Amino acid sequence: LFRCDPYCDPDLKSIGPHKWGCILLPLPAGISKQITDWTIENVLNEHLGPGGRELRPHVTLAYGFPPDDMPEGLAGLLTRHGPVMDFGVGDFSLFEGDNPDGTPLYLTVESPALEDLNYQIQSEYELPGNKHPVYTPHVCVAYLDPAAVPLYAPLTGLPFQRRELVLTEAEWSAGDNRETISLGAPRGGPLRFNDLLRMGKALSWLTAGRGAELVPPPEQTSAPGQPPVMT
Repeated sequence: LFRCDPYCDPDLKSIGPHKWGCILLPLPAGISKQITDWTIENVLNEHLGPGGRELRPHVTLAYGFPPDDMPEGLAGLLTRHGPVMDFGVGDFSLFEGDNPDGTPLYLTVESPALEDLNYQIQSEYELPGNKHPVYTPHVCVAYLDPAAVPLYAPLTGLPFQRRELVLTEAEWSAGDNRETISLGAPRGGPLRFNDLLRMGKALSWLTAGRGAELVPPPEQTSAPGQPPVMT
């Protein structure tokens, strides 16, 4: 799953299959291509560590399962949860420390739903290979030579940053064993997180005191050429 891409120097090693089992959530194809294209063009070969570039952008939901078949009931837990609706991609950051593959360059992720789902999994399953009990969702894009880290730390304003996504697929990966799990699709198509916030604000006007009668939402205001904003 993790591998060096053809643009890497030939002596750069692939990370290879995972030693432990994990659940990954691939990013949608459009933003995945944006991230991969940017990484190939802008992260120079001479700045890469042995881990190379990540060619399948994803967020790891849970890591450290015994490297066998997918645990019983795990696919059901994921499908019952359904698509991850509140997934926000943020700015670049770095995991400092002694990593033989290099310093991970990653995009931050903000998603309460992912954190809750990770907590459910850690509560129900043994993860003997997990050495990081505090879950930090992120999207790794490359492994850097530590000497090159200062060149990449302040990157901002890229087209795939500050994006809100819906994730509809998960993948079990353990060695050469992989299995795709569909999380379903939101009814009526994907919704942005801001759409959900606006819906929630409007529905908050539905009160028990009115006997479940729908109350008109708050007045909407907007600047010229801008979408309406709840007030």
